[in-house]
Amino acid sequence: MKNDSHLLFRIAVALGIVLCIVTIIDLQLRLNRLSEQKEDLEQQIYEIEEEIAEMEYRISLPYDDDYAARVARMQLGYHYPDEYLFINDLYGE
Repeated sequence: MKNDSHLLFRIAVALGIVLCIVTIIDLQLRLNRLSEQKEDLEQQIYEIEEEIAEMEYRISLPYDDDYAARVARMQLGYHYPDEYLFINDLYGE
């Protein structure tokens, strides 16, 4: 009877150790996934901050003829009469 209780105690201890090892491995895998996710999110934050800085710079520019010409070129596709436009359909939609 005493041997049976020692055997049950040893089995319980062994199961506890196995459970601890499995838990530690699971936590390490979660930590690795969260670290990767954190790096991805930090990269996204950096890119968005760069976009914001560029937009703030554009907003700070004075509204003059050069600004109007730049907007007409970049957003509306306008050009001066003496300019030649080259259209590349290689990467078209």
